[in-house]
Amino acid sequence: MPWMCDAEIATGDSLVLPTLSIDASADDGLVPLSSAIATKTDTPIERIPQAVSIVTGESLQQRRPQSMEQAIAYVPGVVPSPWGQDSRFTQFLVRGFDIGPYGTYRDGLPQKVIGFSGFVIEPYSVESIDVLRGPNAVLYGETEPGGIVNAVTKRPTFDRLRSGFVGYGPFDTVQAGIDVGGPVGPDDAFAWRLTGLYRNGE
Repeated sequence: MPWMCDAEIATGDSLVLPTLSIDASADDGLVPLSSAIATKTDTPIERIPQAVSIVTGESLQQRRPQSMEQAIAYVPGVVPSPWGQDSRFTQFLVRGFDIGPYGTYRDGLPQKVIGFSGFVIEPYSVESIDVLRGPNAVLYGETEPGGIVNAVTKRPTFDRLRSGFVGYGPFDTVQAGIDVGGPVGPDDAFAWRLTGLYRNGE
């Protein structure tokens, strides 16, 4: 079909474009589709009335953060490492409240704090990180009104998974990780997964 300018179209001529069909499926890439953080059920994001942010597995894989603070550094309303980095425990502010290890959850369960130290979650071992901001976090019990941070552990998968990496970074930091899994058993009725990480540096 010859090209026509706007003047030719305006005089009564018409231009018929061919039909464009798009066949695609949505998946959890950098933009999450659902979360269980606000309702404790798998709910589509557009139906959650609370302020929720999710760091997806693809985002974690692309950025390869070495701490929870680095993993949630770009979440709105969160200030990571407000008192400086400390490898002994996780620390961050959510909406101005010092949540730190007290508001850190793993698979919906609180990470109990013993004395001054707490559990440190390695981001390589989690599938995604959910941040629930605001007083709605009382759904998980006694918490600060700022919110909570919930790490979702990597789970066995029925898709064959073979992944690994090696790296060298500042301060002579050497690290290597492996993440493998897939179906097993008769008729592939079960699934397994093995995730491991080695890191050493100055």
